[in-house]
Amino acid sequence: MRARLPKGRGLWPAFWLLPPNGVWPPEIDVMEVLGNDTTMLYTSWHSRETGPHTTETISTRVPDLSADFHTYAFEWNKYEIRWFFDGVEVARRSTPGDMQRPMYVLANLAVGGAWPKDPDASTPFPAVFAIDWIRVYRRE
Repeated sequence: MRARLPKGRGLWPAFWLLPPNGVWPPEIDVMEVLGNDTTMLYTSWHSRETGPHTTETISTRVPDLSADFHTYAFEWNKYEIRWFFDGVEVARRSTPGDMQRPMYVLANLAVGGAWPKDPDASTPFPAVFAIDWIRVYRRE
């Protein structure tokens, strides 16, 4: 995905994957950013491979994501998941067993919640999550 993210308290742009059967987890977060700090990129995964919900989030300091367009990508196969920011690998992990089936892609801009907090008077509206493109490839 190539996108420019909105800045402002309470804004929470994300690009992520979920399984079509509605069972959660698993979940792969290609990117999440909190609008109050658009220089911190979060990449993460959620799994129940071992029974209880397990998760890991990698935080990466990046340029201001609201100032320009950037690319967010990942490679996912049966062995590992690798996350990329502007073509540079920022995280890697082995693929959990419950991520061995198809998932669908979501891109959304959430507003408010426990993690991003509620918007305040400084939050600009309308907020725009500007997506230039989303591409999906399958290796044969």
